[in-house]
Amino acid sequence: MEIKEHIGNIKLLKLPKTAFLCSRKVPATIVLKCYDWAIEQREKGHCIISGFHSKIEKDVLHYLLKGQQPIILVLAKPLFHRV
Repeated sequence: MEIKEHIGNIKLLKLPKTAFLCSRKVPATIVLKCYDWAIEQREKGHCIISGFHSKIEKDVLHYLLKGQQPIILVLAKPLFHRV
C-alpha cells in the first residue's frame, strides 16, 4: 500500500506500532482499563496509531500526549483535506 498524502514524520510508519480502536458504547469498567493501558503504553514509549475519533479514543490520546512516545494520527479522507 502506498501512502499518497501525509503530514509529519513518515518514518514513524516503519516502527512497531499498536492500533487503538474503541466503540462509542463502552462499559465504565472498560473505560478505566483503557486509561490504564494508555498510561502504560506512554510509559513504555510504544508507538500507537489511531483515528482518535470516539470519546474513549480522544481520552486515550489525551493521556498519550503527556508522554514522548510516537503517536500516529490517521485522519479520515475528508478531515485530511480540511487540514
